[in-house]
Amino acid sequence: MALGAYTVSNAHFIGVEPGGHVAIYQGLPYDLPGGIHLYRPVQVSSRLLAAQLTEKERRRLFGHDLQSYGNSKHQLTQYEKVVYP
Repeated sequence: MALGAYTVSNAHFIGVEPGGHVAIYQGLPYDLPGGIHLYRPVQVSSRLLAAQLTEKERRRLFGHDLQSYGNSKHQLTQYEKVVYP
């Protein structure tokens, strides 16, 4: 049980907030019935909107690949640098 909680707390992925801003989420990219999310946003980019990315970039970035927070942060920063050099 503790290992599962540890794993979920260290799992991160990149997605999009309802307003269109790209965000890093902690947890698993799943929703349960009743509006229960197995994730929460831990960082929302104030600079990068999903609409600013090409379709190919969105598929790559929003594939819900689980990774560390550090890897997610690095990946988000790289896309922010492309849009805002």
